[in-house]
Amino acid sequence: MRDYGDAVLTAQPLRLKKNGAADSINGSIASVPRALKELVLVIDDSAAMIDVLTDILDYLGCDVASASNGQDGLTAYEQQHDKVSLVILDMNMPTMNGEETLKGLRAINPDVKVIISSGISEAEARQRCVEQDQELPYFLPKPYDLATARALIRATLHA
Repeated sequence: MRDYGDAVLTAQPLRLKKNGAADSINGSIASVPRALKELVLVIDDSAAMIDVLTDILDYLGCDVASASNGQDGLTAYEQQHDKVSLVILDMNMPTMNGEETLKGLRAINPDVKVIISSGISEAEARQRCVEQDQELPYFLPKPYDLATARALIRATLHA
């Protein structure tokens, strides 16, 4: 197992949340197909978080592009939006925060699939999005629960 520094994987009950609605999902890690073959853009200022998500996405068979702040993330998405199937976005970043980045992503493509990934609470993330006239997309809390992260990524890609 790799050392991720400030990244922690925990075992918690498996739940997906979208727009405040929680859904239970039954299944094990072994039942998650690996061949998604999708490009996922990870926007996070923590190299450790990018590494963790890259490992999870590699397991699922996804290709990964990354950016360390919102401005670089918008530039990357603008250049490849026709190839990017999903964006995983941190809320607290320098240069441009998550809610501003989300607004920019939706200006490029209103149908962009986004998972907000943050150490803040889902309620706070929702409030920050509302303040920017944005609806909270899927939410993945930090630290990551491995099974939840995999299931949410897979479900979002197929939504």
